[in-house]
Amino acid sequence: MTTELPPAERSQSEARPGLSGSTPATDIAVVRRTLRRLTLVVTTVVLFSIPALFALAGIRALHEHAVLDAAVTAQRVADHATTAGAGWRQAPKDLLPVLDLTPTMGIQVERTLLGPEGGVLMTPTAPVARPVLRSRASVMLDGTRLGEVVVAVSLRAILIETALVFGFAALVAAGLHLVIDRVALRALRQALDHLQAALRERDRALQETSDALALLGRQNARLKTTSEELSRARDAALTADRSKSMFLAAMSHELRTPLNAIIGFSEVMARQLYGPIGHDKYRDYAADIRASGDHLLALIDDVLDLSRVEAGKLSLRREPLDVVEQVEGCCRLVNGRAVDAGIDLQCVADNAADPRILGDRVRFRQILLNLLTNAVKFTERGGLVRVETETGPDRAVTVRITDTGIGMSSVDLERVFRPFERVDVGASRPTEGAGLGLALSRALVREHDGELHVSSVPGQGTVVTLTFPGLTGRSVSDQRRQMSLEDALRDDDAAAL
Repeated sequence: MTTELPPAERSQSEARPGLSGSTPATDIAVVRRTLRRLTLVVTTVVLFSIPALFALAGIRALHEHAVLDAAVTAQRVADHATTAGAGWRQAPKDLLPVLDLTPTMGIQVERTLLGPEGGVLMTPTAPVARPVLRSRASVMLDGTRLGEVVVAVSLRAILIETALVFGFAALVAAGLHLVIDRVALRALRQALDHLQAALRERDRALQETSDALALLGRQNARLKTTSEELSRARDAALTADRSKSMFLAAMSHELRTPLNAIIGFSEVMARQLYGPIGHDKYRDYAADIRASGDHLLALIDDVLDLSRVEAGKLSLRREPLDVVEQVEGCCRLVNGRAVDAGIDLQCVADNAADPRILGDRVRFRQILLNLLTNAVKFTERGGLVRVETETGPDRAVTVRITDTGIGMSSVDLERVFRPFERVDVGASRPTEGAGLGLALSRALVREHDGELHVSSVPGQGTVVTLTFPGLTGRSVSDQRRQMSLEDALRDDDAAAL
């Protein structure tokens, strides 16, 4: 329900500036009236304050002069009385030079000498123009009051000067009124034009802002819907990831039991521990079964390690490790495979130092075996795989594995550390494995506080550099540290390697 004002009241409300119906024009009119009033106040203050201040300053100076003149004249009269003795009053003419001795400094001054009873002893020879400002001083001699000196100073000169200053102030006030009334009002009119133009721009900007806000509202609604869908998809992905990890852990564990039996029984059959097998082919089949079982068990171990990493349950048991001993042991394990592939495997150690680190023996050997196996796997017959161990000046231990294999391109280097990713070597050269070795190796190196760098050129080979902090200054006690999925699987450094 709305209530309208009567026409008369509505017109008055619209006519009054500053109300709801005010416009820039009415606001400017109010400012102009206020400015005129302010101009009147300023000119009035200038017109009267300057002459008043000048007059007060002049009167104060005259008063100080009259007081000083009266005091000096009274002292001179007292000195004359001391010289003339008791009969100094009987010769008034002798006092005239005494009264005229005090300089006037260009000011009209008259001096009158009064007796102790107030009678006039000496009158001024030439009275000054009125009005005057008077000052009195007693004539004292040995504590006795002999008379009083009255000094009168003319105010006519200061009044004339004040009138001149008043005229000057009037000119200044008129100039201020003219400047403020003309210049300021012209500036206000220009400001009004700019204000109206700015209002038009504001209205246009407000309309554009309103349209943009409406568009943003629609986009916000779509973003909210998309965010909810992404949140549901993320929850579903997390649930699926947890289910996958649990499934991998369970299946890897369950598969190991029958595989161990298959591997054990196939070895018993291949060695003919309980008697000869009827045909040599069966013995070859048993050897193939065992080799396949070993390969499948290695894949399951990798998958199981990956599931442990994802679950954050892979821990390390740290102990002092002789790096040269571990490297030579891994080289001996891989040497048979290298000989079969026609590859020269060299192991070179820096004997000048004792490279030792704090690490997990099993996991450290797993790192070396994965990298050595890859180097042998991707090197052609007649190639070279070289393992070098060095100790830096800061006791840091470096293990460098260099091969003359097929190498990798920059694209392969960006994805080689991703789980289940394998380098494309063509159909003519099949490769084994599930693509988990390098991802787990880099995770294990990081867990040992080390770094793994890979550099490669297609057709010229690959260099893998492992760097670990030395044992000096580190705790030798057993430690168990859990490795996160982010550390194991991230590939943000692959391009830089």
